[in-house]
Amino acid sequence: MQTYQTPFSSRYWKDAALELKNTHHLVLAALLVALRVAVRSISIPIAENLYVSVGFLPNALGGLICGPVVALIAGAASDILGSFLFPRGPFFPPFMLVEMLSSLIFALLLYKAPLKVWRVAFSKLLVNLFCNVLLTPLFLAWMYSKTAVLVDFPRIVKNIALFPLETLLLVVLLNSLLPGLSKLRILQGGETSLPWNARHKLLLCALSVVSAATIYLYIFLYLS
Repeated sequence: MQTYQTPFSSRYWKDAALELKNTHHLVLAALLVALRVAVRSISIPIAENLYVSVGFLPNALGGLICGPVVALIAGAASDILGSFLFPRGPFFPPFMLVEMLSSLIFALLLYKAPLKVWRVAFSKLLVNLFCNVLLTPLFLAWMYSKTAVLVDFPRIVKNIALFPLETLLLVVLLNSLLPGLSKLRILQGGETSLPWNARHKLLLCALSVVSAATIYLYIFLYLS
């Protein structure tokens, strides 16, 4: 499988567009969309318009396998289906852009790329910062006709605190699935593992402990 250091290549986008003709990948993308929608129903509310969810896991996996073109379509589909099946308020079309952008970010960093822990972490960091911390509050203010709050403290705390734990979960998931995906030829010629050494493991585990402690203090002390 051809790999690319960056997505800034016409051949990269040609490969991504050809995924629309890959029946196996389209079926898998549909299954991952269904999983994202199902996960939406079991997200944990921690404040008004603020939830903890693991929907980023199938989102990232879909971007890794299917690429940015399919990822944009899958992001739109998951938002529409999730809004109607498990609504959290009135349907607001601009939020579709948040889902599409998050799917696109994962795809641009992971699809046909040399998989590294830093790529996984960086993709999740970008999603947290741009999609969750920046765009979501702006669209919420637009939806409710309020003045945009650029510093949404609870949202910032949640996304910074969860980032290490989310990265650890994503790395563990990919390392668990990559051998099987390669064996089933879903990732033909791709890596069969995500290289991470003892330093990576120690750092992510330590940060995840800090993350869990921060969430505990925020929920049970600040919100109580």
